[in-house]
Amino acid sequence: MKKPMRLLKKFCILSSLLYASVLSAEVVTVDGYGDDFESAVRNAKLAAIENVVGTFIIGGREWQTDDSVFEKVKEYHGGYIKSYDVLEYKNDRVTIKADVERIKDNSLHVGGNTIDMSQFKPQIDNYNSRRAIVEELDDPRKAFNMKINSVRIDPKEHKYQFRINGTIQWQPKWVSDLETFVLSTQDEGKTHTDLNDNIASGTFNVLNAYGPVGAVLGSVAHSAIKVDYPTDNTSMVCFAKTVFKSVDYCYDLAGGFKKMPIYSEMPTSIIGKDKDGKEIFNHRINIKSDNMYETIHKGQTKKRLFSEITFDQPGYIIYSDAERVFTVLLDINADIAANIETLIVEPRWKKINLSSTEKIHLT
Repeated sequence: MKKPMRLLKKFCILSSLLYASVLSAEVVTVDGYGDDFESAVRNAKLAAIENVVGTFIIGGREWQTDDSVFEKVKEYHGGYIKSYDVLEYKNDRVTIKADVERIKDNSLHVGGNTIDMSQFKPQIDNYNSRRAIVEELDDPRKAFNMKINSVRIDPKEHKYQFRINGTIQWQPKWVSDLETFVLSTQDEGKTHTDLNDNIASGTFNVLNAYGPVGAVLGSVAHSAIKVDYPTDNTSMVCFAKTVFKSVDYCYDLAGGFKKMPIYSEMPTSIIGKDKDGKEIFNHRINIKSDNMYETIHKGQTKKRLFSEITFDQPGYIIYSDAERVFTVLLDINADIAANIETLIVEPRWKKINLSSTEKIHLT
């Protein structure tokens, strides 16, 4: 699959930080600093991993109940230290020589009937750190922005009719973070084009035209040419510009999304609040948004004008350049409407932040 240069250029400092290396294993000499020997060695080992296989860091600010701010940071390192030697310890600095291995293959060969589970710790830690990043990104509040373009209010008998025109968009930062992270893992999803199947079917059809003997020969040829592609139940994420464009690439997603919408409609709430901020109106709707994202099933085939792709894993397609323009007609009781100070349109998930919420002040 193609990897546009714009995506390869993301291996630099973005809204998230990423350093990358194409080496699968490397011996490096690095320094680490700390208040004591143990912390200095720990930081040196971390620096060695970052030097070879890279680090993806994602974080943001969160408010605590006492209004203090703390940084919530999660990191992913695609490798581990196989061995290391301490070369020097002076003041607060430790110099180590480390053998760093990139985690790519999660299989281990064992003998006998006893398995030392400590062998699997690097793979387990690697998956858990990747899963932590996915869980941080698995938040529709961060992924989508809901923008209100215009509002019209028509007074009617005993009610007001609201006509709300708006747009649902992807948050560019969220898409950039997701793309950068999955590229850093280098675990490509399983897909294939049906070129061999098309050749096999064409051969069968041609030979079948020559009668029973041709049909037998065609069947043999079809079996010989047809390829059984490996499949996997691991969830992946794929990227395309729009529903009319071919998929650029797919990558594994460490357990997949749990909170992102999986159907073709965006669950949305319209909430009315009075001057004291009290909620006095709440109406739920679904906004059609199938041009922005799509759930795919293992074995599903998508066809475009000049291309065809079959997905050998389940997953999620992000149409990164797409947006959805919508219109909502809403009838609100006149007595309630008269007391609405602010009307809020938001994706229907709890604790929505302002990045994905649009407020309409009715004054």
